[in-house]
Amino acid sequence: MEIREQVNKAVIEFRGYFFSRTARQTVILYASQILLIVLRIATSSLNTRILGPKDYGVLAFFGTVTGFSVLFFRFGLFSSIGLLLAQEKDKVKEQELIGAAILIGLLVGISYSLFIFISSFFIDNIFRTNIN
Repeated sequence: MEIREQVNKAVIEFRGYFFSRTARQTVILYASQILLIVLRIATSSLNTRILGPKDYGVLAFFGTVTGFSVLFFRFGLFSSIGLLLAQEKDKVKEQELIGAAILIGLLVGISYSLFIFISSFFIDNIFRTNIN
């Protein structure tokens, strides 16, 4: 009976881990990552079919410029906030961190939008291209 009780206890403990908050969050994370991969593949195939070579080149150039320049605006802030949220146990402080993250994200987004808008006037001269 002792082995059977240990097995039952292990199964119950495993179920507790399997249906825990961390397990649900992990499943949601991986499901969203898989969904994003599928959406990227679908979007990429639509873009290559609908846009001609010139327009797709403009899109690729824009993606390269924005992908590079966003590195200077993120500062690793969102990864740091995510880590702090994962480590925080107090619900009130967690809500404060979420509020701060939203505010920081809003400020970074506005400043990045202004950067893209202002740089759009100079991008043709800098890269000697005509993408308007």
